[in-house]
Amino acid sequence: MTFSLTALPLRVRALVTNPILLNEHKGSALRGALFDALRKRSCARLELQSCHPCELVPVCPISALVATVDPEWERGTDPPRPLVIDPPLDELVTYPADAKLEFGVTVFGSAGRLLPYVVLALGDIGKAGLGRKYERDGFWTRGRFEVERVELADPFSGDRELLYSGDAGGQPVFHSPRGKVESGGMALPEVSRIELEFVTPTRLVRQGELAPRFELLPFLQRLRERLEALDRRYGAHELPPGERRGYPFDAVQVAGEIDLTDDRTAWQDVRAYSRRQKQAVPVGGFLGTVTLEGNLAPLLPYLAWGQLTHVGKDATKGNGWYRLRC
Repeated sequence: MTFSLTALPLRVRALVTNPILLNEHKGSALRGALFDALRKRSCARLELQSCHPCELVPVCPISALVATVDPEWERGTDPPRPLVIDPPLDELVTYPADAKLEFGVTVFGSAGRLLPYVVLALGDIGKAGLGRKYERDGFWTRGRFEVERVELADPFSGDRELLYSGDAGGQPVFHSPRGKVESGGMALPEVSRIELEFVTPTRLVRQGELAPRFELLPFLQRLRERLEALDRRYGAHELPPGERRGYPFDAVQVAGEIDLTDDRTAWQDVRAYSRRQKQAVPVGGFLGTVTLEGNLAPLLPYLAWGQLTHVGKDATKGNGWYRLRC
């Protein structure tokens, strides 16, 4: 493994205090609520409709986390966001009072210094409200929750570290994480067959069009692009402008050494409301499992990390989340 990206995968457990009504795409609602909470807590230019014209972008936690802006970024003015949502995977869209709401938020690399902002914003979401408005007792209201626990959960080692607890009496305290998930810390088996389970809609673009099902080469290309972009932006190393870090993972070569032996994916149409466009927009993608066989050794570390970063379009909102089974 030759990249230097690190990750802080948070697992959040909350108690619903006022029923929460979500749409089918839960990640979009959580990401939007997180953006609103960060903006209300930290934004000094609330009158602006966008972060692009703001002179505070270089020092702003909002711009660094969920509305990334950098006019000098080599691939445009919008670098990849160092944060993804792992939405609840249960089938509920209505969470009654006293139900448990569990989801994940992962922060990558150098953006980890802003983790306290994220944890504080999670509490703000619970107080401000999440999901669709509805009428109750003659008043319009929204779902609310109280954060019970925030843990750092290493998916590779199984280690868990408590960062925040609202269970104990007194004032809840956030504890900075003692560790982080590092790219060199994985112990992976030597296998020639794996299964990938796509648990949220996955949107892969190939030749400018969405792939309706899993396709190996576009998947590998988008995975490499995402890992490389996150590493270049938030990794521990510094590179001169315009210089690319060398990766041993060549998508075309690797695709030629691997066979897709089983494909049980199918497209799922899902829509989410876009406040920027002020309308519902398609965010659907394929779900299901695929089986890959062949020379997997060069690829396996990157596939393992892709579980954290997600792959494809709308990854920040929770799309493109998959699980690797060896």
